[in-house]
Amino acid sequence: MVHPHERDCRTATGASRLPGAVAVLALALAGCAAAPVEPQPSVPPAPTAARQAADPELAAVIERFWADAQERDYYGRLQQGLPVERIPAGTLEEARDDVARAKRTLAELSRIDAARLAAEDRVSLEILAWSLGHRVNAERHWWYEFPVTPYTTFDLNVATQALAANRLGTDAERSAYVSLVESIAARLAATGTRLDAQAQRGIRLPAPAAAPAAEYFEALQARYAGLPADAERRTAALDAATRDRFVAAVRAAVADRLEPARAAVVARLRRAETEGPQAVGLGQYPGGKEVYRDLARFHTSLDVTPEDVMAYGESRVKRINAEIEAIARELGIAGGREGIRRVLREDARFLAKSPDDVAKRYLQAMARIMPRVPEYFSKQPRAPHGVRRLDPAAEGSMTFGYYQAPTRAEPTGEYRFNGSRLEERSLMFAAPIIYHELVPGHHFQVALQIENERIPPFRRAFGMFFGFNAYTEGWAEYAAELAGEMGLYDDPYDRLGRLMLDAFLSVRLVVDPGMNYFGWSLEQARQYMRDNTFQSETEIRSETLRYSTAIPGQALGYKIGHRVLDELRTAVRTRHGEAFDIRAFHDAVLDGGAMPMTVLQEHVSRVLDLPPGAAP
Repeated sequence: MVHPHERDCRTATGASRLPGAVAVLALALAGCAAAPVEPQPSVPPAPTAARQAADPELAAVIERFWADAQERDYYGRLQQGLPVERIPAGTLEEARDDVARAKRTLAELSRIDAARLAAEDRVSLEILAWSLGHRVNAERHWWYEFPVTPYTTFDLNVATQALAANRLGTDAERSAYVSLVESIAARLAATGTRLDAQAQRGIRLPAPAAAPAAEYFEALQARYAGLPADAERRTAALDAATRDRFVAAVRAAVADRLEPARAAVVARLRRAETEGPQAVGLGQYPGGKEVYRDLARFHTSLDVTPEDVMAYGESRVKRINAEIEAIARELGIAGGREGIRRVLREDARFLAKSPDDVAKRYLQAMARIMPRVPEYFSKQPRAPHGVRRLDPAAEGSMTFGYYQAPTRAEPTGEYRFNGSRLEERSLMFAAPIIYHELVPGHHFQVALQIENERIPPFRRAFGMFFGFNAYTEGWAEYAAELAGEMGLYDDPYDRLGRLMLDAFLSVRLVVDPGMNYFGWSLEQARQYMRDNTFQSETEIRSETLRYSTAIPGQALGYKIGHRVLDELRTAVRTRHGEAFDIRAFHDAVLDGGAMPMTVLQEHVSRVLDLPPGAAP
C-alpha cells in the first residue's frame, strides 16, 4: 500500500495493446511525476455459493472448511474489500486450534473414495489434503519460528494495509478499526510471551538476527504513533462529537496497549543481542534437524532430503560458474569473477542514483517483454502490474523485495523493491528480477489464479499462501528463464545478469541446508556466498539470516520447483514432438492454480496426454 505520507505517482505503459496487456507502474517515490491512471479492479468478491466440487460429499466438506477459513482469513478479507477486525496473535493455543481443525477436515476427506471422483474434484481433494497434512505440524513448528523477522511479520504488514483500507463511515466500521489496533497490540504482547517460551526450551533467537529485528520494531513506533492523527484526518467529515470519541479510542488503544507491547518486544530483542547464541540454524536446537527435514518437504512439496538438495545445489553452482566465466571472456572482462565485480561497482550503466532510476529500469524491461507475451501465453491477467519501493523500515533486513498481490483496495499487483543502499544493488539484475516478480512471473501466476472463476474459490485464494512455495517460486524462476527464450537476454550483459541471479538462487540450495542441517556457521555460509555469487556484503548478511533464522527451507522451493517445471516441459515436448504448443503447456500449468508439485505433475500429465511414467 502507499504510505499516507508518500505520494502515489502512476504511469501506464502498453495500455493500448491486447486486452489485459496493461502495465501500470505504481511509484511511491519522492519526486516522481506522471499522469494518474485509474487501475481496473480485478479481484472478485469470494463467491461462497460457488460450486466447490461436483461430488456432493466432497463439496460439503470443502464448503465447511471454506466457511471456517473465510471467517478467520484476515488477508482474504482485505483482498475482498471487507473490514478487517483482527489478526492472529500467534499464540500456542491458536496453533493447537489449527491442528485440531486440520485433523477434523482430514478425517472427513479420508472417508471419500478418491477413485470415483472426476479429475478436477480429485485435484481439489489432493490440494486440500496435502495442505492440511502439513498443517497438523503447526504446534510442533510453532516452537521453531521466530515471529520478529521481516519475513515472519507478514500479519503486521497486512494489518497496516487493513488500517488504511478499512472504511470509517459507520459505528461498526470505526469499531472494527479500533479492534484491529487492539489486535495488533495483542499480537505484539503474544510475541514477547512466545520468545520467552521458546527460550525456556533452549530455542533462542540468534544474536546476529536480534539487531535487525529490533530495528524493524523500533521503526514501527512512528507508524503506530501516527494512527490517531490519521484517524482524525479520515473522519474530518463526521460531527465533532463522533469524531472525537473515535479518535480518543484510537489514541487510548495506541498509548495504553499498542505502544507498551511494541516497546517490550524491542527490549527483548535488544537483550537478545548479547544473550542470544552466536550460532544460527535449526539444527542447533533440540529436534531442529527433524523439523528442517519437514520444512524441506513442505517448501518443495516433494519427498526430498537435505542431502539431495545440497548435492543438486553444488552441481548447479559449478555449472553456472563455468557459464559466467565464459561470458566474461566473451565481453573481454579481465580478471574473471573479480573483473565482473569491478564492473558492477564502477560501470555507470549498472548503478542507480535514486529509487526512481531503479523503477525506470524495471519499466524498461516490462516495455520490452509485453509485445512478446501473446506468442507464449493465451491468457493475461486483468489486474495491472507495477513497482513500488518497500517501506524503508523493512529495507535494512530484506535483500530485494517481494510481490504484493492485487486486492480490492489496491488493485495493482506490485513488486515492492528495496530502494536503499543503491551503490550496492546492481541494475544488471533488473531484467531477470522483474521477469521473475511480475511478467511472466508472480503477477501472471497469482493474478490469473485470483481471477480464475473456473476453479473453486478455496483454490483461487489458498494457492497464494497455503504452502505451495515450489509452485509459485518455481514458476517465477521458470518465467525468468523463459524471458531468455523470448529474446530478452540477447545482450550478453543481460545474459550475465540472469546467470548471476541464477547463481544467487542456486547457492541457497547449499547454504540453507548447510546452516540448518549440516552445522555450518554463519560466516561459513557467508563466505560460500562471497565465493559463488555477486551480491554485496549487505545482501549476503541479510540473506543468510533469512535462511537460518527467518524462514528456513523456503529458499529451496525456487530452483527445485523450476527443475520440476523444466522436466515437465521436456516430457510434454517429447510426447508431442513438432505439435508441441508452448501456450498449451503454460495453460496446463497455470489454469489449475497453485498446487503441490506432485499434484501438478499428475494434472499436467492428464491435461496434455502424457503416458504413465512420462512425467518426472
